[in-house]
Amino acid sequence: MTDSNRLKWTDADWAKYLNCSVENIKEYKKILSKNIIMSIKALGPDYRMYEFQIWKLVVGPKGRKIKQPVFFDFWHQSLNRTEVADNANTIISSLKLKDEVAAKLNVPKAAVQMMLIREK
Repeated sequence: MTDSNRLKWTDADWAKYLNCSVENIKEYKKILSKNIIMSIKALGPDYRMYEFQIWKLVVGPKGRKIKQPVFFDFWHQSLNRTEVADNANTIISSLKLKDEVAAKLNVPKAAVQMMLIREK
């Protein structure tokens, strides 16, 4: 297990890093994916750049889930999607949830680092 190779970490590696049981990892991933979206987005047909974005899913006034913007990586926009994904993973690898968010979601603060962008 090495920090530079997090894309290949197993659930056991994440459990060791987060100091929790392996059984918790799948639940943490499920909770995070229901509440946070991290993606690489093409910015439009006329502006062919890609950008890393983070959104928080919240329940709107009519009970619908809506995306609330959290972070747009304007500084690392690129025509190369893989380059944007690499920059995104560098950012994600240093993220930690605020104490109150981690408590609300019932996950470790560093669990958000499991949401790496996996490009093929």
